Amino acid sequence: MNPELVRTGVVLGLLLAIGAVVGLARWLIARRQARVLAEAPALDLPPLAPEQAASARILVFSSDDCAPCHRLQAPAIQKVVAARGPLVAVTE
Repeated sequence: MNPELVRTGVVLGLLLAIGAVVGLARWLIARRQARVLAEAPALDLPPLAPEQAASARILVFSSDDCAPCHRLQAPAIQKVVAARGPLVAVTE
């Protein structure tokens, strides 16, 4: 058998195996993130008194290329803002 053909077959097989491992890892990570977001506890927060409204401030630290910040932190912050509305100030 031609050695170049064997090498090409081995390289293609390795590329397919690496692609399968990367695809499986991405699928597992996406599944885990979906489960974490689905299992997030409901926000049953007591109402804030008017004098406490000024102290309800959330500082959000992230960057443009931080995937966990955008996939996990952002939905959690949105839930808090939806539950509290104008009583919560979010600063990025």
